[in-house]
Amino acid sequence: MNIPAGTPGQNPLRSLISQNPWPLACALGLLVFAGSAWSQASAPGGKAAQAPEPKPTYSEKVLEQGDGWQLVLSSGVLDETGNPYSERMYMVNGAKGIAGVPLPDTLKVGMIDELAAAREDEPISFSVSARVADEVQKSEELGRPTDELIRLASLMEEEEGPLGAASELSKRSCGDRDISRNRSFSISAPLTQNFGIGGGFTGTLALTGSAAVSANGEVLIKLKRAKVWFVCIPYGVRFNHARIQGSANVQQGATLSGTINYANSEAREWQIAKPHLFSLNFFIGPVPVHIGFNLPITAGFDQGGITGNVTGSTTYSGNRTFSGTFDYLCTSSNCSGTSQFNSTGLGPQPATGSVSGRFQPNIFAQVGVRAYLYTEGLAYAQVGVRPYLRGDLWGYHGNTCGDANGDGHFETVSALTFDLDWQVHVTGQADTFATNVWKRSLWASPRWHIGFWDLLGGNGSTAMSPMLSGPALVPVGVPETFGARMRPCWPYTDTVQYRMNWGDGSALQALSGPAASVVSASHAWAAVGMPQLTLTSLQDSHGRSLNKSTTRSVQASNAPINVAPRALATASSTLCSSPGAHCYSAARVNDGSTSTSLGGQHSWTNAVIDCSNPLSICISPAGVNDGGDSGGLGGSNTASTPILPQWVRLSWPAAISIRRIELFTTSGFEIREFVIQSLSGTQWITLSATPSFPTNSTSTQLSFSFPPVTTQAIRVLGRSGPAIQPEHMRINELQVYR
Repeated sequence: MNIPAGTPGQNPLRSLISQNPWPLACALGLLVFAGSAWSQASAPGGKAAQAPEPKPTYSEKVLEQGDGWQLVLSSGVLDETGNPYSERMYMVNGAKGIAGVPLPDTLKVGMIDELAAAREDEPISFSVSARVADEVQKSEELGRPTDELIRLASLMEEEEGPLGAASELSKRSCGDRDISRNRSFSISAPLTQNFGIGGGFTGTLALTGSAAVSANGEVLIKLKRAKVWFVCIPYGVRFNHARIQGSANVQQGATLSGTINYANSEAREWQIAKPHLFSLNFFIGPVPVHIGFNLPITAGFDQGGITGNVTGSTTYSGNRTFSGTFDYLCTSSNCSGTSQFNSTGLGPQPATGSVSGRFQPNIFAQVGVRAYLYTEGLAYAQVGVRPYLRGDLWGYHGNTCGDANGDGHFETVSALTFDLDWQVHVTGQADTFATNVWKRSLWASPRWHIGFWDLLGGNGSTAMSPMLSGPALVPVGVPETFGARMRPCWPYTDTVQYRMNWGDGSALQALSGPAASVVSASHAWAAVGMPQLTLTSLQDSHGRSLNKSTTRSVQASNAPINVAPRALATASSTLCSSPGAHCYSAARVNDGSTSTSLGGQHSWTNAVIDCSNPLSICISPAGVNDGGDSGGLGGSNTASTPILPQWVRLSWPAAISIRRIELFTTSGFEIREFVIQSLSGTQWITLSATPSFPTNSTSTQLSFSFPPVTTQAIRVLGRSGPAIQPEHMRINELQVYR
């Protein structure tokens, strides 16, 4: 931790105390086992909602306070004798508290040294007997220990034996001592309460069930001692660690019902109860100590735990039993331990709903075991078991969720499904003086699936049918590639398992891949016909059972098939003299029209104007120089004037075998000099076509045949346009046959 510098040889914190400044604010407190994610439970109205905590044998009253310290009247009944006691105690929080509390410097020294040795992020607090502090002050004023101070020291049953002569006392060690107390307990408590969520949700959250905990709780405190002349005087205590080990069984049923128009941005938590477990009252020498244990039970949801900007209604319930063991020990700066929990079902999980969109209620119930020193306001530690029921209601109706059968029309589909998971967290939290909160998740189980329900009758949720993409016309004996994926409105990203029936009696094919990604599969048909393909989405890796199919027919034919329309058309540049029909898009070369008419509605034409002009769409023509014939064309979108050669290209998603190309150009503007190339790896190879590529051709349709070539792309590389317009190459259509 950062400590202000003092004079050489002087403890800087002691200097701080003597000067009584206020600049140092160190973290204070004790380590907490927390089942809660917040230092206070938030009620629906936003105020602290903590039930009165029964303390049958202890009470406190604040007599005086300052920045980081309080003087309290500590009263209780001793466990061993049943006698009442009442003592004034200083509760001191960190560096500011030490600096400001009215204690003798002799007692502050030990606290300062401990604070200086602690980590920067380690909160520390102390409880000091005001009676001892008064006697130390009197002794310093007298220049010798008072009789009462000696008597208070004698109350401590030290390992060194009873008090003897002063010469013997002076030889004794006067270091701090560790004192521990523990007790086993068992408790069963109900988990039953209704909550109004509000914030756009008209309805209730109902929690039902019970919690049983059987454990051993231990608190280790450090007894602070100081030597005043020859007297070793115990003067206070500080929290060292808490250990809680045992087992828990939580039966949780969460039911959410109401009307939705909601998305929560804040965490919410309601306290159900806080049963008192046990408390210990005892003296260590002249210092009274009170240790208490209770069982905070809460319910709620994390920030974003109920999400969905949707309107609709829902009713669902989840019933689970969560059981397991835990063993954690925490200091004020660290926590270590182990836990293991599992879950079993408690019957059906009914759900109904009507929603367009997605609504995700993630509800938790929490059972914590809390240990505190004196009161929770000074310091407490808690370990909590927090099981979650994570729901997911999804609804859809419309025709914007894809074309599943590839007929060119988006189908109208519907969905209403409910998904339910469970998960257990063991969380830790600590607080001192209600200002220094330490919290984290100590352990989390995997997120396990409970069930998935299709809530629509009839044909069920048709939006779960997969998308089957691919050509409608396929050649006999040549493999064709088809794609499978879930519709774009499907809200989950888990890997989906599919089954493909090719419709020709061949073996069913299994496919799998992420829901939003296309999974490819190839098949060759042996005979001419109209086979019907069926793609079925079976289930996903999260455990959701889908079982929805999409069917479509394909025509298997021996006739040549033009595969150009399946390709993506791009070009080195595009002439766009004005918007609309006068943009000579590359998409014209595979739009299916073989018209040889002049104009942007019929052909692609390269640009020859300044590429910086926004009406001239210049795509990088670097491919001109990437292994085929080159023309030295510069980069795209620069203030240069593109010149021939220029190219237009067709690219397929996967490699195909081709053997014939038909080229249609513009009547009266036939391209004069060009080659057709195929992509091999990263190189462009000119096809050995018959006839050879022409020069000064006046034909608007040219047919080229060549030995079969397997490639993923072809391009037409033009070197010169017609004599009347040599800077332009115009191509109206390309047909590519297998």
